[in-house]
Amino acid sequence: MRRLLPVLALLALGLAAPASASALACTGSDLDVTAGVVNGLTGSPSCTTLTIPASVSGTPITGIGSSAFYGLTSLTSVTLPSGLQTIGNNAFSGDTALTSIAIPGTVTTIGNGAFDHDSSLASVTFPGVSQLTSIGTYAFAWTAITSFAMPNSVTTLGLGAFRQAANLTTLTLSSALTSIPVDAFYEDGALTGSLTIPAGVTTIGNNSFRYTGLTSLTLNANLRTIGNGAFDHTPITGALVVPPSVQTVGYGSFDSTSITSLTLAEGLQTIGNVAFHITTLQGTVTLPSTVQSIGDDAFADSRITSITLNSGLLSIGNGAFSSNPALTGVLRIPASVSSIGSAIVSSDSSLAGVTFLGDRPSTFSATAFNGSDGPFTFSTGTSDWGDGGLCGDVVSLGNGSVTGVCTPAITGVSPSLLSAAGGPVTISGSGFMAGATVTIGGKAATGVTVVSPTTITATAPIGSAGAAAVEVTNLGVRSGTRADAAMLTTYDPVPSGVAAKPGNRSAAVTWTSGGGSAISSFTATASPGGATCTSATTSCTIKGLDNGTAYRVTVTATSTAWTSAASAASTPVTPRTEPAAVRGLALGAVTRTSATVKWKAPARTGGAKVSGYQARLQTGRKWGRWIRVKAGALTRTWTGLDPGQRYAVQVRAGNDAGFGKAQQVVVPARR
Repeated sequence: MRRLLPVLALLALGLAAPASASALACTGSDLDVTAGVVNGLTGSPSCTTLTIPASVSGTPITGIGSSAFYGLTSLTSVTLPSGLQTIGNNAFSGDTALTSIAIPGTVTTIGNGAFDHDSSLASVTFPGVSQLTSIGTYAFAWTAITSFAMPNSVTTLGLGAFRQAANLTTLTLSSALTSIPVDAFYEDGALTGSLTIPAGVTTIGNNSFRYTGLTSLTLNANLRTIGNGAFDHTPITGALVVPPSVQTVGYGSFDSTSITSLTLAEGLQTIGNVAFHITTLQGTVTLPSTVQSIGDDAFADSRITSITLNSGLLSIGNGAFSSNPALTGVLRIPASVSSIGSAIVSSDSSLAGVTFLGDRPSTFSATAFNGSDGPFTFSTGTSDWGDGGLCGDVVSLGNGSVTGVCTPAITGVSPSLLSAAGGPVTISGSGFMAGATVTIGGKAATGVTVVSPTTITATAPIGSAGAAAVEVTNLGVRSGTRADAAMLTTYDPVPSGVAAKPGNRSAAVTWTSGGGSAISSFTATASPGGATCTSATTSCTIKGLDNGTAYRVTVTATSTAWTSAASAASTPVTPRTEPAAVRGLALGAVTRTSATVKWKAPARTGGAKVSGYQARLQTGRKWGRWIRVKAGALTRTWTGLDPGQRYAVQVRAGNDAGFGKAQQVVVPARR
């Protein structure tokens, strides 16, 4: 029932009556309830506060029906019970005096327009654990909410759920969201700072953050579609990275933003009209190979300096790259493009030209280059550009002209064999145009001169072993590469793995060829001194060297046309021979049963250090085995001799080359 606080006429006590009635508090007894759902108030009280109990007449309250408290403009405070599960469509819509609401953790659904147009509603809170899964269309639109932390249980957000919540400054999105609907936060101008799109979101709807104050945006790896106007007129700054999962960037998605750089990943297919229109986008934009269409004015009115279009692109919309005064170089239109709109590079005052890499697009008009200066070029094809599309022809088009670019063809290259160091070449063929470039083995040739449409001279770059493809390019139009006997072939003839073994005043040299049947001979050179040897195989011996001198050896390869650079030098090699005979071999102390011999080192070591000596004893006619004597020991003693026996002793010196001539001394019999 209605509980009124009556105005007491206390005039008899000399007191004046109050100027207005006191506030009205509505409770469970004021509610119209059916099967646990609150349908509204009984009668028509003007409640200022409303407390909905957990149960009425023993029945638990589980829902608030549609429009239950719609337009209750006197209501300033509402208390909702634990156990409540649903808040129906427009349940509190138009309650303009309501300032705050605490949503119980048991609520799973907030219906369409549940709190819309509650112009004083500044605070909406949830407990730490919430079961809320759905927020309906326009649920909190046109409210004064300042901060909203969406429970992570929310999976569904309705269209325009927070549209024109002009005071919303802080937003946390549910990690369980899979989409952000159309107009979700449209014109929430106070919403600033950074926004990270939750990992599960695949679609950002049209105008969802349009006219907000966001300055930074991070897109997730599962996002597929960015809707029309999604971030239109937001002050997002810095770099924007569109992940590879995104297939569509919609109409005006980032129109009038402040992004300065753009990274588009493989997987993107459609760039909508005015998608990046009127931005501070600058530098280079490279389209991934998957892009098929670029919409009208998609990159217009920006600061791009260069743009690379992908092979596979099908259509370019009206004014797609217009009003980019910093755009320089030549815009190359891929052969795959079949449709081009009007004025695509209008007012691009620094652009040098446009090159068509294929035939005339099937949808194309002379207005394509209105407002631009040219010159523009196209490749030879079967389509008619107005006069048959003949190679080298000039066709008037818009404000500029189109020059037909010849497709070059190569018929021969001379010489067919070339040193790895490069050198002059002459290319024969047809369709060569002034300004043509040449690559050999994928490297740019230098000194390219187009002598005539059939002849080019150039200097080949340094090459490597094997065949090197030759390619001529006219203004972006490439020739086929040579694949027959006339293809230029370079060899890398520099030998490798040079090794040398010492000999007597000589060095035996071996190496590995750098490859190529054109090599006729190799020359090995010793340093110092410059002594050489020449061979048609991969070994030879350098003679006339000085024993005891260390040499390094290099090898060059020679053909009828060139001599290669020298190989890397071998490790040092020192020629040597056996040492001379020992000097002064003589008997030392001799007893009846022992004898000692002594000697001096040889006068000549053979070019290598004496590594030791050998000595042996002859008894009768039989010589014993050689016995090693250390290099520093110039004496050897034998014991256990027969006093009546005559003996002979031989001694020889040795080095790395072997042992020298033996010297001999006799040990006479002793009595």
